[in-house]
Amino acid sequence: MNADRTSRRPPARGDLDRLAAAAQGAIAEARWAEAEAALRSLIEALPAPQASLLYNLGLVVKRQGRLEAALAAFDAALAADPGHAKAAFERAAALMDLEDHAAAYEGFLAYLEAAPEDPDARLNAARLALRLGLVAAAAAQAEALERQRPEDPSTVLLLAEVAAERGDQETAGRNFAAVLRSGSPELRAAALAAMTHRPKGRIPLALDRLLDAGDQSAR
Repeated sequence: MNADRTSRRPPARGDLDRLAAAAQGAIAEARWAEAEAALRSLIEALPAPQASLLYNLGLVVKRQGRLEAALAAFDAALAADPGHAKAAFERAAALMDLEDHAAAYEGFLAYLEAAPEDPDARLNAARLALRLGLVAAAAAQAEALERQRPEDPSTVLLLAEVAAERGDQETAGRNFAAVLRSGSPELRAAALAAMTHRPKGRIPLALDRLLDAGDQSAR
């Protein structure tokens, strides 16, 4: 992006409206490359960086699978407006997708300071804490999430994983069984993966019994 913005002639209002309309139309029709080109032109045309445009650019680039470019756009959005909460969330999510787990975890923690009621950010923070071996931190996030949405299967699965890491077989088994009784194929698959993948510190679970519990619920 051009650093010498102040020496430019101010863009005509009509030109800005045209670029904005082109970006909006391309986004509405999922024409991501065209949307990116229009957004970049609009960003370059303005005398100062606009956080909302940079945030939208990040989303459009992410849709194209270019995570590092998306991360750069979210960073730029936050440089323009450090309080842009959505950009902070998406930045942490991009880091998570890039498997920079420590940076993503710190990003979600920072976001949660501004938006403590966001359950998706709290779930991500807890899962990252587990990935990093921070079981106590994961448990604290899981308990907070349980207060927000106790019946949600993703919460129950998280509680099961935390209990398994702590060696609490009874709680882990009960919660894994509840997830297997849920109607979500994705979460059932995740529960089975968690039950059968036993890294150091994870306890063996009564898999046959839990599978029976899940099958009975589906009848």
